[in-house]
Parts: sequence; C-alpha cells; structure tokens
Amino acid sequence: MSDSLLQSTVSRLEHHTSVARSPRARCTIVWPRELSAAVELDDRPIVLGRAGDVSLAHKTVSRAHAKLQWDPARGAHALEDLGSHNGTSVNRRRISSPIALASADVLRLGDVLAVYERVDHPTVSSTNVDEVFGRAAVLDGLRASIESASRDLAPTLILGETGTGKERVAQAIHRLSARPGRLVAVNCAALSPQLFESQLFGHVKGAFTGAGEAREGLFRAADHGTLLLDEIGDLALELQPKLLRAIEARESLAVGATRPVSVSVKVVAATHRDLRAAVLAGTFRADLYGRLSGRELRVPSLRERAVDVLDWLDRFAHGARVELRADDAEALVCARWSLNLRAVDRLARELGERREGETSARALPAWLEDEIDPQNQMEPDSSDTAARPAPDRAEFLAAYEAHGGSVRALAKHFGRDRRQIYRWVDAYGLRASR
Repeated sequence: MSDSLLQSTVSRLEHHTSVARSPRARCTIVWPRELSAAVELDDRPIVLGRAGDVSLAHKTVSRAHAKLQWDPARGAHALEDLGSHNGTSVNRRRISSPIALASADVLRLGDVLAVYERVDHPTVSSTNVDEVFGRAAVLDGLRASIESASRDLAPTLILGETGTGKERVAQAIHRLSARPGRLVAVNCAALSPQLFESQLFGHVKGAFTGAGEAREGLFRAADHGTLLLDEIGDLALELQPKLLRAIEARESLAVGATRPVSVSVKVVAATHRDLRAAVLAGTFRADLYGRLSGRELRVPSLRERAVDVLDWLDRFAHGARVELRADDAEALVCARWSLNLRAVDRLARELGERREGETSARALPAWLEDEIDPQNQMEPDSSDTAARPAPDRAEFLAAYEAHGGSVRALAKHFGRDRRQIYRWVDAYGLRASR
C-alpha cells in the first residue's frame, strides 16, 4: 500500500469513529499494482471512489463510485454501484442493484480491481512461514496451523487441490519443528505393492532375491526428522494396515529382520482427495484416516486466494513483471485455475517465451480459455436463497447419471461452485465432462 493511499484511507476511516471494531472482511486492491492496498471492513458503510472513504486515485473511477455496507440479514457485505460513469462489476458481471458478496469475489470499479475476503476468525499472520507466500486472508489461519503442527509429534494431514502447494506446507512444518533429521518424501501412488515393506522399512542383506546389500528404508531415513507421505489417498487399500501399524508402534521392522527398530518420525501425509468420502466409499481405511487426521490442515485453492493470483504470476516470471490490461487482469483473477499454482507457473513461462512485457487477451494461451470462461463461474446470487446442502453418495450419483456427468449442469443443479462438483466427482472415482 502506498504511503499516501494508506494515510488517506486511515484518516477517512477514523473520521467515522474512533472506536476499534473487529474486522468482518477485507477488501484488497490488486490492480493497477501501484494502487495496491488492503482495507479492513466492519459493519460501517464504506464509499469507494476518488473522493470516497477509501480513495481510489484512478481516472476510470468516479468520485463516489460504489458503496460497501454490512448486511446483517445475509451475514455479508453488499456492494452497490452509486451511479458511476464506468460501472461496477462482480466476477466479470455488471451489477445494477446491491449484491451480497462472497469471499474471493472479484470487484471491478472502472479499471480498478479488488478482491473481497471474509475474515470470520481474525488471526495474527505469522511472519515465520516463508514457504507460504501470499497476502490472502485465508492464509493467516493456515500459517498459524503450520506453526502449531510443527511443535507436535502427532501426524499431520494436509488436504488441498492439486497444485496448491501442499509440499511447501510440509517443508514449513519440518523446518519449524527444528528436528535434526531429514525431510524424506515418498509418493504413495508410486509405491510398489511387491516392494512396499522394503521401500518403507528396509531389508537385511539376502532377505530376498536381489537383496545384495542391506537398506534402511524410508522410515529409518527420516528418523528424528519428517516423513512426507505424499498422495496418501492413492495408497493401495491392502497396504494401508502395514503403514498404520508402523505409525502407531513408531518402529520399523526391516524385511528379513527379527527385531524392529524404534524410530522418532514426524509423519506428514498429503492428498488432493476427499478422504472422508473415500472412507465412506470403502477405498480408504477409517482407522488410518483417524490416525493421520489428528491435525488436519487444508491448503486453500488459488480461487480462494484470488488476491494473490497476479503476485504469483510476477513471482513465477522471476522478477520480470508481466504487464496486463484491465480486461486481461480481471480474466486472470477471476479464472478457475483448476491446476492452481502449476497453471500460473505454466502461464508465466509461456508469456515469457512469446513476448517480453505487455500481453493482451489475444496473446493468452488457448488452454486458458476454459479457465477464464465466465460460464465456469457461479452467477452471483443476489437472492436470499442459500446453497442446497451437500448431497449424500446416492443423491450425487443419481444426479450425475441424470446430467450425463456434466459438471456445469451439476453445479447448477446443486447450487454449488464447479470446483466443489469436481471434488465430489473425484472422491467417487467418476469422470467429469464439461
């Protein structure tokens, strides 16, 4: 936030009242970058504009452009356009009447972009978790949970979509734990059923054909350190009891050995799958889930961290800031980002190869079309109707068959974001169509 904008914002807000109030939400300006600012919102009405309570010094913004006001009936802020010259949009849709906002909604006032975030449980953001980059409000709680998990030897389960940075979280837990051992990572989806015990627990020389020398295995390699069981949701069902026993007993029995060896290992498991749904579906053991989920951390998707999208694009561009027009920036901040940070990394590399500096909508890669298709985003709901409750397995499968696996149709049917439909489809081992 620039010093002048910060001072203007603070002085105008202090004019309303000198009594401190707990924030209910945060509004962060993300584009143009020189106007970058974060304003905490409570139950007081706030006018946004060149002469508003929050000053937006941009030629496309009217003096009193829009108003944010807490709506206690909906438990959210409502955004209202105040007859601005260039209009106000939410998630790329122009608004003509007050609309209730949801967390991570993208607001556009003229050519200024901002992201609205709920702050339901205010926490002090840790400055010690360097591995978790971003200023999104949802990351504050994640950083606090990482610090707490690092002080506990009990297993930690990290949940999150593909590409959200689960391995970074595991690295942070290990570093902050100050354990003298190594961080050892294993992809559970790649573990061989035939060699599972040897890979995890090691073997003695001559234990089986080809065992020409003894090996310690991953558990012993991680002794006094951290063992990351990545993609734990893909571990074969028949292998899960063996893993559970090792975690509970805190010992490793090498293949061919007669006595187990005690190990002090912090077990961190990570998956993009819904393990609760997998337990109900019979593809993951309830006792193993119970053991791993003593501490459960969820890494939010990039869509939930929309405020960080352009910052990540710059970060992946290795300091070479990618210049965008307002329409392009809006499309990217509103995108679905189904592969999260991996997709942003790919975009940064492709833009860097095509042209240095400025880009345009015509220059964006074709594979981004589905990510920025406005039909992929849920229509902002200005009614008081709440989303339908989560369906059970039978209800979801019936709807899946009725709509031919169409994620778009299922999202409309259940009144949910397409990302949630993808999670349910994935959890039940189904195949989605657009």
